[in-house]
Amino acid sequence: MEYQTLYLKLKSAEYRHFILTIILAFLIPVHQNLLGITIVLLAVNSAFLKTEKKQNTLRYLFAGMFLYFGYHIAGTLWSENQSFAWFDVQIKLSFLLLPFIFMRSKSFCEEDFNKVLSSYIIGCSIAMVIGVLNAFYEYQIGSSTYLDFYAQKISPSLHIGYFSMYMNFAIIILIYKLYFTSKELFSVINIIRISLILLFSVAIFFSTSRNGFLVLFFIFILAIVYSIVSKRKWMFGTLLVLISWIALSSFLKDYKNSTSDFHGFKQVVVAVEKKEVRKTEWESSAVRILVWKTAVEIIQEHPILGTGTGDIKDELVKLYKEKEYKYAYERKYNAHNQYLQTAAALGIPAGLILVIMIISPLFYNWKRWHFLGFFLAIIVGIACLTESVLEVQAGVVFYAFFASLFAQNMQNDYRTNFIDNPLLYRKNKI
Repeated sequence: MEYQTLYLKLKSAEYRHFILTIILAFLIPVHQNLLGITIVLLAVNSAFLKTEKKQNTLRYLFAGMFLYFGYHIAGTLWSENQSFAWFDVQIKLSFLLLPFIFMRSKSFCEEDFNKVLSSYIIGCSIAMVIGVLNAFYEYQIGSSTYLDFYAQKISPSLHIGYFSMYMNFAIIILIYKLYFTSKELFSVINIIRISLILLFSVAIFFSTSRNGFLVLFFIFILAIVYSIVSKRKWMFGTLLVLISWIALSSFLKDYKNSTSDFHGFKQVVVAVEKKEVRKTEWESSAVRILVWKTAVEIIQEHPILGTGTGDIKDELVKLYKEKEYKYAYERKYNAHNQYLQTAAALGIPAGLILVIMIISPLFYNWKRWHFLGFFLAIIVGIACLTESVLEVQAGVVFYAFFASLFAQNMQNDYRTNFIDNPLLYRKNKI
């Protein structure tokens, strides 16, 4: 009987869309190789969806992603390296497919919307468990002389920058659930949520991603300010304990280090203070300065159209060789800054479209700021300062999926709008 009920549900395109959305949310942090197949299935299924007319009012929210993708298509016209140009277009295809899919589908009810978010949280939890098991395995087989959870050990299949970005957003979702969906503080589900916030914070700490570490602190500070304004004293205390614990752990981790390098930030300071970075420099912060300067030179030379979708990497590598930037040339680095990468490839106008794209799907109108969308923009926007986040599937699908999901549900106030949300001004103590 249950199988028959499931079969009848699966005959509905709307139900299939919901199930595939849950699967995609789960797979983002767990298994990148299956994302493409899931998106294709969503796209095929969208042909059977019945589109509601009211969804047309949300088209402007997706305009940034459509424009960004369209600019990359146009950039192939003045590219010499057509092979890489169309490979890059393929990577960016989610900016076309996912907004289109969610524009055609109906908004989720609040329960289903939260199930999608929960699926992502479960995926992040499994990704962290995989990292821990990987560290134990490498220690057991002798690859590590001691039990090491740092960097790629905690994230064996994903770059640490994307891993920390995923974990930071998982923390935001958990804070959202604590703030806006909890009817009472003392419950089993809230204990689980707070425990997961702690564990994801630890995972970011172990990832050694400086960008992720700074974003984590920024999130906690904003959340503390919000908890004070909304008179959530228990949340203020929880977040303060988390910040203190992470800061103390970082200090103890680096206390015996002869360079007293707090979580690697001293290297950043040294690189910034240098009047001139050596051409043979290999430290990540210093190399970034070299590649940023190179990208700026390309922008100055091609300010309007850029080098073309397919030629940006070739131009960067050519300049690395000319300038004798040994490490950057050998690794064939991109610009390691999405804003510079986009402007160098497609011109300054495309860089402005990138900024519009990051913020445009997140606001239904100026009076209502979407809590999750607001922090998605912050997390991705900051990540784009030190990584070319949207040059790989891990960044493109993550942003395009959640931006599309939030834009689709912008008209429904699932207690996610925190400018005019009455919870912001509630006087009762919890």
